[in-house]
Amino acid sequence: MAPTPRPRPAVRRWALRAITVLAVLAAAGLASMIRLQPLPYPARAESIPLSFVRQAPDLWETEPVAAVATVVGVSWDGQAPRRAWVRSSTDGQEWSRWTPVVIDADHGPDPGTGEYRASRPASEPVFVGAAQMVQFRVETADPGRMRAEVVETTGRTLSLTERARHLWSRVALDPGASAGAVPDQPTILPRSAWGGDACLEGEDHVEPPAYVHRVEAMFVHHTVSSTGYSESEAPAQIYAICRFHVATNGWNDLAYNFVIDRFGNIYEGRAGGIDLGVQGAHTRGLNSYSTGVAFLGTHSTDPPSQAAQDAFVQLAAWKLDVHHVDPVATVALEVLTDNFKYDEGDIAVLPTVSGHRDASSTTCPGDACYVLLPSFRPDIEVTGGNKTYFAAEPDPIPGFQSSGYDPTDLSLRFTTPMEWTLQILRDGKVILADAGTGTSATVVWDGRLDGVNLPYGDYEVWVDATPTQGTDVPRPVRDHVQLGSFLPPFADDDGSVHEADIIELAVLGITKGCNPPANDLYCPSASVTRAQMASFLVRALDLPPAATDRFVDDDGSVHEADIEALAAAGITHGCATDRFCPSDPVTRDQMAAFLVRSLGLQAGAAVDGFIDDQGSIYEADINRLAWAGITKGCNPPANDRYCPTDRVTRAQMASFLVRAFGAA
Repeated sequence: MAPTPRPRPAVRRWALRAITVLAVLAAAGLASMIRLQPLPYPARAESIPLSFVRQAPDLWETEPVAAVATVVGVSWDGQAPRRAWVRSSTDGQEWSRWTPVVIDADHGPDPGTGEYRASRPASEPVFVGAAQMVQFRVETADPGRMRAEVVETTGRTLSLTERARHLWSRVALDPGASAGAVPDQPTILPRSAWGGDACLEGEDHVEPPAYVHRVEAMFVHHTVSSTGYSESEAPAQIYAICRFHVATNGWNDLAYNFVIDRFGNIYEGRAGGIDLGVQGAHTRGLNSYSTGVAFLGTHSTDPPSQAAQDAFVQLAAWKLDVHHVDPVATVALEVLTDNFKYDEGDIAVLPTVSGHRDASSTTCPGDACYVLLPSFRPDIEVTGGNKTYFAAEPDPIPGFQSSGYDPTDLSLRFTTPMEWTLQILRDGKVILADAGTGTSATVVWDGRLDGVNLPYGDYEVWVDATPTQGTDVPRPVRDHVQLGSFLPPFADDDGSVHEADIIELAVLGITKGCNPPANDLYCPSASVTRAQMASFLVRALDLPPAATDRFVDDDGSVHEADIEALAAAGITHGCATDRFCPSDPVTRDQMAAFLVRSLGLQAGAAVDGFIDDQGSIYEADINRLAWAGITKGCNPPANDRYCPTDRVTRAQMASFLVRAFGAA
């Protein structure tokens, strides 16, 4: 009797399959078509609670932490540490030097986006190679609840079966050369070269790419990672940084639009189209106007290699020409959220090619890189032939169809004398046409056609130019301007960091506006009264009418029914016996109590996240609200204050309600 054959292990089955296929292809003379795709291993992200021992006043250290890691960082609840360091080991015996962990890099998404709401406070990632253990030091009065954020991207935690399957998935046939790129575009390696799609796998919070209205500036960064990498190791570093940004920081993708390694290779960063204005998370408060390029490595004392510098100039010359940005000009940008250099609403006047430190109090992109920027700008201008630079100010164009619009300046500059034409179009119809000759021009448009104010919306701007001498025709402008400085349904919330939440509040049916019957205004800076708050919450919760009248001071109020419904649901007890105080403003601590009762948040919040709510009768509610992710505080980026007695504006209220009820 023949022996019963033993089942072959899965690893052997996968190996045999690969060998068989490769042998068949080789026999057919097709071995040259076989290639291994640059598919990264599945990444693993882990958040490990840390326990600290005090070493000195305000200096704390952990015991060695077992962690299979490629990159690591720290995250925290409440106040960030002032400084932090990490060291790593492959065996627990030999340790690396203590490496600073960047706490205040001011990367991150701009407010008003889902990416911003999903983001979590954490440091920058530190590349530790093939670590098996890590250890942290922090400088802070109290480390509180801190965690080690660990990302492993080299497959060391995978089983043999998983490794074999991964190898097989990389086998592909390459029948021939791929199509070439646009002639004036430098070679840009696609996201597949470093694992861009794999970086986003399994992350439910990731949203589709968002796009800026117009790219007006380029910010230069360094990744503060290892510099002595080989050319083959560079993609793995980008992949590891991306996984940290996505899995730990809670962002949608790699923060940067492009990455350049020390060998001069340019990589596509954040997904969405290299020639489009993809909104990144590289320069907090200014992502909505810019594109971001990062040199892979640390350039505090050593500059980027010459190959990397040359690649940057080529990339910037092409990318800025796509968006018609003048590389030797300056631009005025409104800062959309507080960072370490500007307050929300400040106007930052910056070079169009700026370092990260120009926009924030950070050392990025390193001293040795930053000093190169003045020489980069003219090099970018003269690289790539003749160019047309275009700017529109203001855009969006303030005003209304009923009362008229402010005039906007459509400015042109050419790198050599040109014969040019400018057209404004809507639905294929020419609204305005102008022409001229020279190296610069400004066309003024007041939003009218034949003396009649035009409807709100986007209008195309086309500029075509021909040099007065020679045949080097610049790239034509195919841009747009927004007539009317607001997105429907409200005309007075444009530019507010809460605008997206205000719009979502209207979509959810929770608000109709503040000026019935037109309801085209929201009054974002007005205080919220207790009566208005009642109506907002009743609509959000869809509460039934009340059977009894509990309060004597709401009779005749348009919000009376909602006030009584809120009381019947147990969400309010009034401001005194049988009184609701409907016209009193809602403070931030009262808002916390309203929302905690509305959501039934009775658990969590074991840690006090704020330093200014002690003694408030609503302190527990404030901490529950923070624990639930509905508030981060009132003083970003530290966010260690809640400002409990401040009045809640209607704009702030929109963000509170959308975070509380928007996902429901």
